[in-house]
Amino acid sequence: MSDFARRPTVEEIEQLKAQVRRDPSSPAFVQLGEAYLALGRPNEAIDVGTRGLHTNPDSTAGRMMLGQAYVMVHQWKYAQTELLKLVKLDRNHAAGFSLLGEVLLRRQDLERALPVLQHAQNLNPTNPHVEDLLNRARTGAALPAPPPIPVPQDPLPTAGGGFGSRSSSADPLQFGADDPTRVSPGLTPAGMQPLGSQSPGAAPDAGGGPAAMPAGGGAKTIMVAAAPAAVSNPPSPVPAAPAPAPAPAPAAPAADADADKKKKSVAPEDMPPPGRPPGVVPRIVSMNKPTEAAKQALREAADVGDYLNTLLTQGLLAVPSVAADPSKFSAKRAKRWGRSTVRTFVFLFVLLASGLGGGAYWVYLAETQRQEDVSRNLASARTLLELSSAQDLGLALERVTEALERDPNNLVAMAMFARVGSLESLIYGVPTNRAEVAMTRARESLSEGDEGWREVLFAESALTLATLSDEGRGVPRDRLQDTRGKLDAWLEKHPDDAWMRWLQGLAMLAVSDVSGAKAAFEAAEANGDGPTVATIYRADLQVDHGDLEGAMKRYEAVLERSPDHPLAVLGQVFINIARAADPADIVGVLNTKFGESPPPRVLQYQALAFALTYLTLEDPDLLAKNLERAQGNSEPRFLARLALVELADGQLSAASDVRAGIVWYSDKPVEPYPLVAVVDAELQWIFGLPAQALELVGDFQHISARQVRGRALYDLGRDEDARAEFAGILEFAAEDWPAQTWHAAAVMATSGGRERRDADKQLQQLGREHKSKLVRYVHGTAFRKLNNLRDARSRFEQSLEDVSTERPNPVAYRAHVELAALDIASDDRDSAIKHLEDALEINPGYVPATGQLGRLQMISGQPADAVKTLAPIVAEPEALSADVELAYAEALVSQKRVSNDDREAARAALERARTKGADRDSLERVGELVGE
Repeated sequence: MSDFARRPTVEEIEQLKAQVRRDPSSPAFVQLGEAYLALGRPNEAIDVGTRGLHTNPDSTAGRMMLGQAYVMVHQWKYAQTELLKLVKLDRNHAAGFSLLGEVLLRRQDLERALPVLQHAQNLNPTNPHVEDLLNRARTGAALPAPPPIPVPQDPLPTAGGGFGSRSSSADPLQFGADDPTRVSPGLTPAGMQPLGSQSPGAAPDAGGGPAAMPAGGGAKTIMVAAAPAAVSNPPSPVPAAPAPAPAPAPAAPAADADADKKKKSVAPEDMPPPGRPPGVVPRIVSMNKPTEAAKQALREAADVGDYLNTLLTQGLLAVPSVAADPSKFSAKRAKRWGRSTVRTFVFLFVLLASGLGGGAYWVYLAETQRQEDVSRNLASARTLLELSSAQDLGLALERVTEALERDPNNLVAMAMFARVGSLESLIYGVPTNRAEVAMTRARESLSEGDEGWREVLFAESALTLATLSDEGRGVPRDRLQDTRGKLDAWLEKHPDDAWMRWLQGLAMLAVSDVSGAKAAFEAAEANGDGPTVATIYRADLQVDHGDLEGAMKRYEAVLERSPDHPLAVLGQVFINIARAADPADIVGVLNTKFGESPPPRVLQYQALAFALTYLTLEDPDLLAKNLERAQGNSEPRFLARLALVELADGQLSAASDVRAGIVWYSDKPVEPYPLVAVVDAELQWIFGLPAQALELVGDFQHISARQVRGRALYDLGRDEDARAEFAGILEFAAEDWPAQTWHAAAVMATSGGRERRDADKQLQQLGREHKSKLVRYVHGTAFRKLNNLRDARSRFEQSLEDVSTERPNPVAYRAHVELAALDIASDDRDSAIKHLEDALEINPGYVPATGQLGRLQMISGQPADAVKTLAPIVAEPEALSADVELAYAEALVSQKRVSNDDREAARAALERARTKGADRDSLERVGELVGE
């Protein structure tokens, strides 16, 4: 249950914010989110909840708060996701099941809503709301329209503050500045008496109390203080004859009197409680109004006085010691105002006119100031956008929010909020819901040509690119094509719009148009004067192509404009990893440069960089932990790096799954993306197809591309070329120990004398220094190339001893095949078959192991098994040796039933064996069986 059923104060909000900042793992984020919900600000509650659940994933209160926030903004899909997590954590959370059932009904998912709501009713059988929802789920009745998205409110000012501040007292009857005047607290209820409570016509009391009310006065009963002593009426400045007493009103009929009593009678239970609230003394207010009789008496007295004055002034009445003023005077009505009265009214009119004019001028100044504040905040947000670090975008959102608080109906500010939020989602992977709501509101009221339309178009395009991989948003290719069309049309009219040009480059990357994206980023970069993200993305492409020096210069230029920009810092980290820099320095940067709560995409790249570093340090536990953290990013360049780490760690299945997640939103990629091509080449090398790997990697100069190219050349027997390739790597990354290993093996295979002995010693030293058994395997291949089969076998066997996560061998399947080949040479078929089966268990796609196993099955008199084993790899004939081709041809024609298709396939295999250099005797023997 929320702690903020009432509207929270500024002080409460700030205290909760400070507590969350001090301790991100504190559950106070739930109270802060609930406070935002109480203010009708669900988007801020979503932001708080998302960050809080990152450190408190098991908080059921946090999940409930976040689900309620998504419901308030009608984001049913996100609400369902959070509430499903909630009910998985707590199967007895009645409110969670109830809200989840309602969300499922909103999404028309009656099949799943029914059991959820049934469980909610079991947890709380007396809840009428759950019962109503359950009936709707059973009957298929639609829910009423959801409440509209709330209008954000400001928190109450702190107690003692300005407008809207709360009194420090909890007494709701406490007087304020404009409350009725207090009566001295010395008066008690005993000293009070009702005014007008006397019966009509009663005489005043002996103490000079209030006079009797005239008949028909109908005065209300008001409590007044009893006079302590009689007080005489003040003397009148003008003597006047006593006014005749008005005739008493005739008594009302008895029946009417009884009816009047009944009308005014009040039931005891309706009477207010006796006494008065403590600390409150009623103000003395006379509610008696002059009756018509009193008014008549006053008028008659005035007429008498006027008559006497006329007698005195005309000499008709002589009164001793009294002289009459000869000036005209009359107390009659309808006389003209005096000068003082006119002056008073003139003064009041001037005062009114001045007030109205001053008020209008104040309104004008206030409106002008409001527009200036909005313009200033939007200009500041645009400046921060150019830098685009995570901190800058957060400040930009604050500026735009301040503008909207000053003018909630400003459509340009609303569009600017959508633009900033969409950019934050696109670059840093934060949720898109706030930006989508703002973009929708702005788009409803703006059209092309209006101020703010550019921001709407930017937000719409950025949100499309940020959510291409999201399910349920329509066909990604159609959405991307529509966005590209809008961007192209805009850039035809505004070719110098750097931000739109950058978005165009991202849209090109989505279809692997690398050259087009490079040109777009360069144009958006504007020689370093454009958005920093344009420079960063251009540098990222340089890194992926192997131009590390040029990329480093661009990252440094960005850091001069925006110190500690997370994307530029990450770019430098990956360059240093490629250079095999000191891992301790890399770990130090990763631990200090990104703050306590980096945005999701920064967190993912940070984890990936940690994984690469711990791969170099050969720490399997930290490697696995960071690989688990590096999830959720669908960018091709990110997934390619993740797949390369998995391959280097020997996780072939996991790497294949990651590669399958790389998607291009077009029928065919325009051109190969460098890192993705490297992943594909690595997979071909792992399958035992070095020629295909060499073709895929092309002439890319990325370190990973050069590594796989060198290994493919080594497998193909081009040892001199392999030696040169690895030497080039070591010129740039002298401490790269895998490159040192393969280079030493190539040196052994291509040199003699002391140089060979030094390379041999280097491999022995590397084998002792590193936990990985890769060094032992590579050393064995060097001996095998030198035809030193005894030492080769020894190194291969050592590479398979005590293999574990602490001492891995990522190429163990290759070591098994090498030992199988040595066993075949020594005519130990059983051991060879065992090694080949072990190799295929580790790597089922390794073509050389499959080919040798099929050949052994044919030699052992199992032609049917040999055909079954070899048939899947015939599609890759370049990977099959001449001996395997002959074995396949022989197996095809040695089966019990041989079809014409089998004979044709056997003839094709025989021809391939001939072109691959099979010996003449073997060709003639198999040819006779085939019929050639």
